[in-house]
Amino acid sequence: MSRRWMGIVVAFVALSAGALGLPKVAAAQDAVAEWSEPTSPDSPERFALELRFGPYTPDTQDTAFDKVFGGSSLLIAGEFDVAPFRIADVLTLGIGGGIGYVSYSGVASTLDGTTTSEKTSLTLAPMNVLAVVRVIALPRLLSIPLVFTGKLGLDLVYWSSSTGSAQQGEGVSPGLRWAVQGALELDFFEPRAARALDDEWGINHSFLFFELYGSSAGGSSLPVGTPLGWATGLGFNF
Repeated sequence: MSRRWMGIVVAFVALSAGALGLPKVAAAQDAVAEWSEPTSPDSPERFALELRFGPYTPDTQDTAFDKVFGGSSLLIAGEFDVAPFRIADVLTLGIGGGIGYVSYSGVASTLDGTTTSEKTSLTLAPMNVLAVVRVIALPRLLSIPLVFTGKLGLDLVYWSSSTGSAQQGEGVSPGLRWAVQGALELDFFEPRAARALDDEWGINHSFLFFELYGSSAGGSSLPVGTPLGWATGLGFNF
């Protein structure tokens, strides 16, 4: 493993251990010291990347969904934000785009409710474009590692259903999407490891987050939005 990659790996390990209160290995501390001397100011902070997961249950307005698919399934998603505007160390303004994937499967049934031997499936791919406001005053001005974010925009959910080997239908359901997020910045626990990530990759801050959101995706197409959902994950500012 090269010196560069070893430094990145050690930095991530140190950040995670510090945030979780885990004991540190002396060798790791020495390595962090070698790669994370705070010798330069933060690099420009214009982008954010979020990787998230959480349960997702579409509001299909049909009790048959729960009977066939059994409720929620795991949604895996990513989001990339661009923040061209910044008001001092108070907040940033920008736009973001996200895409996710979730699938459901169950046993098909006839119109009278009789189950069959065939499998039926539903696949959703939510895509969204959002206005993003991040309030960064607490960590930048008061050294409190909490960032709060609000998002509002358009949700487009591609859906596809099939029974057996035959596709039953597909389409795109539009709607509005909102989200509120609370994040814990990890660099406050291991600032030297955070400096290594900044020096090597331009990653200013890494954070763990919890997000509440809702989507009205449906319109004249299949209603596959959700009035209230949640997700958790890992994010980076760079």
